[in-house]
Amino acid sequence: MIAQRLRAPSRISHIAKRVPELIEDAGNELPGVLRVPMDRLLERFKESERQVAELEAQIRRADIDKPTKNNYGPDPELKRLRGSSTA
Repeated sequence: MIAQRLRAPSRISHIAKRVPELIEDAGNELPGVLRVPMDRLLERFKESERQVAELEAQIRRADIDKPTKNNYGPDPELKRLRGSSTA
């Protein structure tokens, strides 16, 4: 599936978790002038992650609702496996 190939490496998520610590740590040598732009970039990253999750959900829904090879409608087994309540 395409969505699986487009996932960001886990290292990016790790960096996103560490950025707030870096911004808030007054003891590090990060210049103050960089703290605000880094925080803004982190917020943009979080919004991008939200949008990717939304697109992945849309792709999963489209995959579930895709007709089967016999063209008799959505595949009930695929819906069951994906946890859809409308099998």
